[in-house]
Formats: sequence, C-alpha cells, structure tokens
Amino acid sequence: MQHLESYKRDGYVLLRNAVDPRSVEAIKEDAKALFRKMFRKNWLDEHSGEQGFADALYQLFTVSYADFLGAARAAQHLISMHRFVVSEQISDLLHGLGLAMPIVCVKPIIYFNSRHLAKNEGHYKTPPHQDWRSMQGSLNSVVIWVPLVDIDVGLGAIEFIPGSHLTGLRLTEKDEWYRRIPESIAPASSFVPVEVRAGDLVAFSAFAVHRSGDNVTQAIRWSIHVRFNDAAEPNFVNRGMPHPYSVYQPSQELVTQNFPSLDQLHTTFT
Repeated sequence: MQHLESYKRDGYVLLRNAVDPRSVEAIKEDAKALFRKMFRKNWLDEHSGEQGFADALYQLFTVSYADFLGAARAAQHLISMHRFVVSEQISDLLHGLGLAMPIVCVKPIIYFNSRHLAKNEGHYKTPPHQDWRSMQGSLNSVVIWVPLVDIDVGLGAIEFIPGSHLTGLRLTEKDEWYRRIPESIAPASSFVPVEVRAGDLVAFSAFAVHRSGDNVTQAIRWSIHVRFNDAAEPNFVNRGMPHPYSVYQPSQELVTQNFPSLDQLHTTFT
C-alpha cells in the first residue's frame, strides 16, 4: 500500500477519491429521509437545497428534541451505512494497513454536527483525545473517518498532531464530552487540519491525538466514523480481547403505554 509509510510516520493518512461519492451521498440521503419523516410529523417546512434541509433540522431540534433524537438514533442503524463499513473495499484497506483479522470494535456512527444541533460544545466539537482511550483494543487498531460532504476548516475539518500515535497513551482529564487531553500536552499550535471532499477517506491509528475543528458555518458537518480492532494482534489476544463498552440494556418499561392495540396490529398485517 503506497500510503502505508506516511500512515506509520504520521499516524493518519488521507486517501483522496477512495470512495464512490454516490455511495456516501446515498447514506446521507437515507439519514435525511428519517429526519424528513419527523419534519412532516411536526408540520415543518423544508426549503430547497442543503441549507433548506439544515434549517428545517435546526427547527426540529428546537420544537421537538425527542423527535430529533429518535431520528438521530435511528440513523445509527441505517443498513446502507453498515453495509459500507464492512464492505470488501474497507476490509482490503484495513488489511493494507496491517490488520490481519479486522473486526468492528463498536457500531459505526453517522455524525451531523452543528452548534445548532447541540446542547453543549462536546455534542458538535470534540476536544483533543485518542480513540484508544475508550477502545482499549489492539495496538494496531484503526479508525476510518469518511466525510459525506466537503469539509474545510470553516466547516470544522478534523485535526491531528502528526506522529502523536508514537508518544503513548496520553494523560486525560474528565470532560463533559468524555475525556480530553489537556492543552499542556496537546497544544493548539500542534494540530494540523485535514480538509477533505466527499469521496475522500481518512484512516488513522487509535493512538493518534486528534480533535474536530470548529464548524463556524450555518451548514451541517456530515461524516461517518467506525473503529476496528485486529483480532490477530498478540497483545489483544493475551488481554482477552477486551470490549469496554456497555451492552445494550433494554428498558424494563414500555416506551408507549397501551400500545399496540389489536386493531393496529391487525391493520399492519392486512
């Protein structure tokens, strides 16, 4: 793999035109279709273009946070996204980066970041961190980050400290988002922004210190993020293949009381 040298040196690599833009556009449109159902439920108008959708989404966030959250959660389970992150193309890329037996660490996430869709800064702008802190997986674990739109500095381009993957697991402090690496260890001047276009792909070591830039626009920063471990990495095997994430715990109570009625159920199967 021609980019392997820079990946090993910097801890990340930008692969231009690595993905068919139509495939990432399809994922974004699937997510938007979920939100549009909530627009109609709440009688919200959507004007044409990306900004028209964004403005309607911001309004949904304000008038019915519960409906926004419901669609946002549903978007994390899109078949199109899950199909993409386990595609042969992604598998080949991971093998090229040295993962002998790649496995998904935790479910992929589709992000739609904007200060207008956040109750605190950590909901749209991540502080300096290393993904390995929460993953605690294989030493060669890889994170794949795929922009669904063109993302420049103004839209909050992802930023890295080159070579930081070789400096070990850094000290962190508790943060409203999760945990952050303090400024004394990761000074702002050390970060390098990586501007991308839809169809590009960024692969980085889970030890790479990174953060998201500040989206100062009125637009939405759309992206996909998925983490992979190597089930063949000796240290991962010796440590018992740890998975420090909480397993889904279903609610003991019904979300909607007295639902469904027999009539509703019969109508579904008519």
